[in-house]
Order: sequence, then C-alpha cells, then structure tokens
Amino acid sequence: MKEGGHYTVQYFREHYGSRLYQLYLRMRNACIYRAVRAYKPSGRLLEIGFGNGNLIRTFARRFECYGVDVSPAALQALREEMGLVDWERFQLCDVEREPIPFDVAFDVVCALNVVEHFFDPRLVLERVHRTLAPGGVFALYLPTRSNRLSRWLYRRLYDVEEHVYRPSVSEVRALLRAVGFRPCRELAAHLFPLFVSLESVMEATNLYFGIWQKV
Repeated sequence: MKEGGHYTVQYFREHYGSRLYQLYLRMRNACIYRAVRAYKPSGRLLEIGFGNGNLIRTFARRFECYGVDVSPAALQALREEMGLVDWERFQLCDVEREPIPFDVAFDVVCALNVVEHFFDPRLVLERVHRTLAPGGVFALYLPTRSNRLSRWLYRRLYDVEEHVYRPSVSEVRALLRAVGFRPCRELAAHLFPLFVSLESVMEATNLYFGIWQKV
C-alpha cells in the first residue's frame, strides 16, 4: 500500500472537493448503512481507510465507531471536523504491515475502496476476520474486472498505479471464502443508489459491494 504521506490535506481537498461527488457519497453511504443494518442494527464498527470520515459520520448515528488509516492528514481532519472526544478509537495503521491496533471485537468492519490498494489482500482479510466478533459482518466495496466489458471500463475508470489488486468478482469471492467468510448479500455498486444483484450486472460493471459474515 502507498505510504500515508501520499494522502495529504491537498489530496483530500482535491479528491472530495466536488459537490457532485459529495452528493454521490451521501447516497452511497446511505445505501451501505441500510444494507449493513439489515444484519447488524447497531454495535461496534471499524472502518479500514476512513479517509475524510464520510462513512464514519453516517454510521456514528447508531454505532460505536473506530477507524484506522495510513494518512496523518486523514486522522487530523477527522478529529478536527468531528470534534471526537475518544481519539484513541482512531489510529494511524497500515493493516498490511501491522496488526489492527484495537483489543476489542467488532460487530462490523467496513473497507470501501481500500482492499484494491493492498499487495497482500489475504493477509489484510485474515486480520479483518480475526478482529470480528463471532457472526460479525464485513462490508467490502472495491473495483473489479470480470469480463470484456468490465475490463474495458476498468481501464477507463480505475486503471491507476495505486490499484495493485485487480480481481474479478469470482476472485473476490474465492478469497473471502478461503479466509473464512460466507456471503450475505452481493450487489453491483456502480449503480448506487440502486441495488442490483443480478450476476450478469455484477460481472459487467466495475464496483462490487458485498456483505460477508464471519463463520
């Protein structure tokens, strides 16, 4: 994964600066919030790679939220913008290089647009699995490339050097099952706020969203 210093204050301003993109994130996060709460209505939640905290702000209504990120700028911004009192719940951590730094079990772990940045995604998912409570759920959101159309779309939309893990939907499923998860719900996330679970749509589009349960 790229060093945290790459993700500066300027990076976050440019990445999240568009009002249209902020609107999209609010709609996307609302869909993810509803989907997760169908399996875990409340509890303790960890986000891996919280960025500017947009998902944390959504889940903080019902969940006790924790987070890790590689970026000092992300950590500082989250603490300043949200006025967090429990700062120890949000830590700098590269989960590909070090263990998740919380000695608690989580009901939910979220990783949105993060796993594709890892050279060793299995190692990260094994750490996610260990930190979840029995029956806990993992919400995963990442770009995929599964057939000719989705590979073409990937080249146009997601072909950046930071994306070092570039799986198909079937490869994502195989990895999650190998680690010890079972699927609860899978969706083509490219069409948020619509929920589309057709296999053909998931194969043809480029954003996969899945909720998987620890077994």
